[in-house]
Amino acid sequence: MEDIEYFVLVLQATMADFHKTAGMPWVIGAVDGSLIHIKAPHDQEHLHVCHKSFHAINTMAVCNAQLSFTNCVNKKKM
Repeated sequence: MEDIEYFVLVLQATMADFHKTAGMPWVIGAVDGSLIHIKAPHDQEHLHVCHKSFHAINTMAVCNAQLSFTNCVNKKKM
């Protein structure tokens, strides 16, 4: 139960920070994504070609109001 209570406190603090910093209430994170260029791999090369026709890994990141990363995911095309 302590973990849930701590998580709720962190979310409330994050929402307060976003509201104070940017005037946006009820925000718990800022999300953005990008395609990261990579060299063509030797195996399963076709799985790494993005919709823009170059080899890439899809990256998504979430930041808090202090611009610290709270989550980052990198994946090839599925």
